[in-house]
Amino acid sequence: MNTGTMTATASINNGQEWPCDVTIEQDVEYVRSELAMKPDPGWEFIDDAGHFHAFAEDGELPTLNSERVDVPCDGSCGGVCQGEGYTELRWTCRICEQEVKPGYVPDYKARTLGEPIALPLQAWLTITSTEPVTNSRGEVSVRVRYGDQELFGTGFVVNRGGSGGPDGMRLQTTISARSLNRRLKNS
Repeated sequence: MNTGTMTATASINNGQEWPCDVTIEQDVEYVRSELAMKPDPGWEFIDDAGHFHAFAEDGELPTLNSERVDVPCDGSCGGVCQGEGYTELRWTCRICEQEVKPGYVPDYKARTLGEPIALPLQAWLTITSTEPVTNSRGEVSVRVRYGDQELFGTGFVVNRGGSGGPDGMRLQTTISARSLNRRLKNS
């Protein structure tokens, strides 16, 4: 679990922005697959027309088109597909349409340790204010800004408290945000 705390500003139900402390947690789940494969970095293929094919750095196949093809049942599944057949991914050259079979190798890391999958952000906001930030006790809209970043989502008011002092009344509101999403930035 990754955890971090920062100082930011928050707006609840599009109200006034208040300074707040935000604690963000993000769990990571490791998913294992006994059949996991990954692109073979050494694989390359030159088709009959002389077109070169290989994996790009991001694992894509930029010179090939892919197509999902329905394949009828041939009995090799032992009846698992109940006669419905299966879908197969076929690759063809974008230029000459020759069928190409990309090279894959076992992904031992994914088969043993698993691949990390980041789960949604979970956040707790503690807003200190001189007046109530919301009258709602149910679900609220949450907007958090820090630096040039903005997170938004929904949450619940889980605690309210107040105290008085020589500087006046201070209210503290705690909000649990189920998941916050990073706002898409303008380019």
